[in-house]
Amino acid sequence: MTPRFGCVVLTMGDRPEELRRAVASILAQKQVEVDVVVVGNGWMPTGLPEGVKSVGLTDNVGIPAGRNSGVPSVDGDFLVFVDDDCLPEPDVLARLADLFEADPSLGLVQPRFADPDGRPTPRHWVPRLRKGDPRHSSDVGAVCEAVVVLPRAVFDAIGGWPETFWYAHEGIDLAWRVWDSDRRVRYVGDVVVHHPAV
Repeated sequence: MTPRFGCVVLTMGDRPEELRRAVASILAQKQVEVDVVVVGNGWMPTGLPEGVKSVGLTDNVGIPAGRNSGVPSVDGDFLVFVDDDCLPEPDVLARLADLFEADPSLGLVQPRFADPDGRPTPRHWVPRLRKGDPRHSSDVGAVCEAVVVLPRAVFDAIGGWPETFWYAHEGIDLAWRVWDSDRRVRYVGDVVVHHPAV
């Protein structure tokens, strides 16, 4: 069965070229089905590719609440949350789906972030105490939130993103609630997404 992804892209609309690349990279994914919504945090997204939905929020409600607001608009066995970031290869989602298929104990994965222009990887992008080689995969107790994937059933069971946070720390809370649901949280060092190191 082809994995189905509900894809929630959150943006404030201030990086139009990055948004265009992010959406195009999701639509270019192979061996999966994607259902995409762009959530405008404080604005109404327009000019999107055919088939891409939009949710416009009158006010900027913060990152976790913004992500949650897009979930009802998409269908899929998995949810992927993307913040104006690019999936540089067309097999990113298929490879992440394979991890869940191979290991039912997984509840949340974060791929490795890399700067698209080759700048060094900031240490805080590797969500573990022993940073070492960012290409090394491991179980973790927190995630960097810019691109993460969960089974839809896990997301629903844990109550979604913690809306009490406005910006940052929600990746810690989300990961802990996944662990509390008897699922594992994994940093995946050999699957790369592009995130600017600025």
